Amino acid sequence: MKLSEPRLFRTQCLINGVWTGTSNDAIYDPATGDVLGEVPRLGREAAEEAVAAAHAALPAWRAKTAK
Repeated sequence: MKLSEPRLFRTQCLINGVWTGTSNDAIYDPATGDVLGEVPRLGREAAEEAVAAAHAALPAWRAKTAK
């Protein structure tokens, strides 16, 4: 896949302001079979941390307007 700014394409997860995970699993274009990118394989602990961070951030985000 060609990107105009490939440095902006991340293969990690942003959890609570920290990029985490290593690229393990390839994502394929079902039409061509080409590899589109990679995503990290994270476990239960990372998922729980992400949910807790999202829950903590919700009040501040809820207070924002659509603009």
